[in-house]
Amino acid sequence: MLKPLHNTTLKSVLNFSPATYIFAIAISILVGISLFFANNTTKIAKLPTENNYTPDLKANFDKCEIGPFWISVSGWALMPPPNDTIKIHIIAAGKNGAIELITHRLNRKDVSDFFKIKSEFHLHGFSASAMSYRLRHRYGNTIKLYIEDSKGVIYYGGENACTAI
Repeated sequence: MLKPLHNTTLKSVLNFSPATYIFAIAISILVGISLFFANNTTKIAKLPTENNYTPDLKANFDKCEIGPFWISVSGWALMPPPNDTIKIHIIAAGKNGAIELITHRLNRKDVSDFFKIKSEFHLHGFSASAMSYRLRHRYGNTIKLYIEDSKGVIYYGGENACTAI
C-alpha cells in the first residue's frame, strides 16, 4: 500500500491569511470592472459633415435599441467597389453632443449573396454598443451612420431612430 507523502514546505506555502484572500478577491473585482469599462467606453465625437451623402451607399439597421444607460445597434452597410468600406462609424447624437459607439465589423455572407458581391471576407455587418450614465437623456435615440472608404473619405449613410426599451 502506498503511503501519502506529506510535504511540509508545500503546506506552508499554501497557508494564506484571510487578509490575503480578501485582497485577491478585491483585485479580481477591480480587474473585472476595469476590463468591462475598457470594452464599453464611449468617446465624445464631433459629427462629420453630412454633405458627402452618396446614393451608392447601401445600409440597413437590423436592431437599434436604447435603454436609460445603454444602446445597442446592429445591421449592415456597404459601398460598391472601387470605394470599398474600410470603417463603419455609428454615432449617437442629441442635445448634449455626440458620442461614437464602439463598432465591430461582422461577417454577413447573406448581404454579399444578395448583392452578388464576390468577396472572401463578407465584412458588411456591424455591431455597435455603448454604456453611459443617462445615455438616452443626453443623446436622445437617434443614431447616425457614417462609412469611411479606402481613401479616408467619410460618407454620410443616414440616420435611424432607436426603439426605447
